[in-house]
Amino acid sequence: MARLLAKRSDISEILLVARSTDKLESLRKEIGLDHRIFSCDLSSMTGIDKLKQHCEELSFYPDVLINNAGMGKSEEFSEHSKNDLEQMMYLNMDAVVKLCEFALPHMIKKNSGYILNVASIAAYQAMPNFSIYAATKSFVASFTRALSYEVKDSGINVTVLSPGPTRSGFLDNAGLNHLSKKISLIEMSSLSVATSGLEALFKKKREVIPGFSNRLIMNVSHLAPRCISEYLMKIVYSGK
Repeated sequence: MARLLAKRSDISEILLVARSTDKLESLRKEIGLDHRIFSCDLSSMTGIDKLKQHCEELSFYPDVLINNAGMGKSEEFSEHSKNDLEQMMYLNMDAVVKLCEFALPHMIKKNSGYILNVASIAAYQAMPNFSIYAATKSFVASFTRALSYEVKDSGINVTVLSPGPTRSGFLDNAGLNHLSKKISLIEMSSLSVATSGLEALFKKKREVIPGFSNRLIMNVSHLAPRCISEYLMKIVYSGK
């Protein structure tokens, strides 16, 4: 998304945030050295607080906030380590809420601003063997839709982007590489997903699910009894 934002004439400065300093430096060289970088781990409250403190020290209060960090791990709930659970919940939920909380006062004061929170189509379906990830993304979608209504009269647009399978390293990191072949026909590129999300954001839409196949899957899954759809999800995400 940073590459797309950097091309916009109304975006003068971007603060890039990630864990890897090397990747941040590489991206900054690509999009322009006048942009800022900050390395921290948002999967802990310490990392979230460090980012907020860094922004305050710079007097950097974003007009556009993109919350697109996230992680997932495919396991039964009882098998998750405490560390994995905490990291998923901090990164997928706490970081989103805390950064919105940080950015909103400035946006409200200016009567202008944009917030894009990235959820997933997993937000709309209980997913055995992927329960924590799906639940955190359900939180993001619900929180974002509600927040959108709360600030709509303040000149601020809040959008939730709920992508489906996307070509990235997510499946491998989540332990879902067994799905790679099964979803190859409906996978979208990261660029397509980012483009859809930013277009929806600046057109002031509350919600976007990119890709016809993803919207079709969503509509069909809502028609099936929950016991059937949840049983199918268990089979899919267990890899058995």
